Amino acid sequence: MTEKYNVKPEQANALVDLEIIIGKPIPQVYEIEWNTFGVKIDGDNVVGLGLYKKRLTTLSESIGALSSLEKLHLSFNKLSTLPESIGNLTSLEKLWLRSNQLSTLPESIGNLTSLKELNLGVNQLTTLESIGGLKSLETLNLWNNKLTTLPESIGDLKSLQILNLSYNKLKTLPESIGNLSLLQKLILNRNQLTTLPESISNLKSLTSLNLEDNEFTTLPESIKILEKRGVNIYK
Repeated sequence: MTEKYNVKPEQANALVDLEIIIGKPIPQVYEIEWNTFGVKIDGDNVVGLGLYKKRLTTLSESIGALSSLEKLHLSFNKLSTLPESIGNLTSLEKLWLRSNQLSTLPESIGNLTSLKELNLGVNQLTTLESIGGLKSLETLNLWNNKLTTLPESIGDLKSLQILNLSYNKLKTLPESIGNLSLLQKLILNRNQLTTLPESISNLKSLTSLNLEDNEFTTLPESIKILEKRGVNIYK
């Protein structure tokens, strides 16, 4: 069954495992978008995989054999967990997991040091303890989860440019958020924030800050600093 994929044997076996879970063959495609069902092959390597809306409840550990994967789109499934082997995908640049049922992330997610875009919107996440290792991450989308706090390690995401935390249950933000010196867009609407850390004024690259629909009684002086700098602030 692996002969139809002209790729390395361990990668072919991983695709076959996925076909068994899905119950149908995975077609080859030229490009992987967020709503693709298919696999992209370059030479003898799998470089892109899209499994959009395939009612996936689980992934086998063998997915970690797809070590050349650059794009992985798994949106609109029913995944409640990810295998630890996902951390083997060290070439991965884009990972979309929007609209699943994830409540936690595996520790190994921090091994994805090439990852530039991570979409975890519309899940059940309550914690993010393992994301501090994502040093190349530029876009992190966490809208519509159940986050009540963020780890201090969020400040380690030094390449981050866009951070969407809207529609969560955040009451505070860690001081370390001020370490995100490349952050341009911070979206915090529809949370339960009553205050902001003073370090928010350290966000030298910030151009847009959305604070709508929170529970602020006062805003810190640092907001005035951002306003003077020309940041668009939505309150």
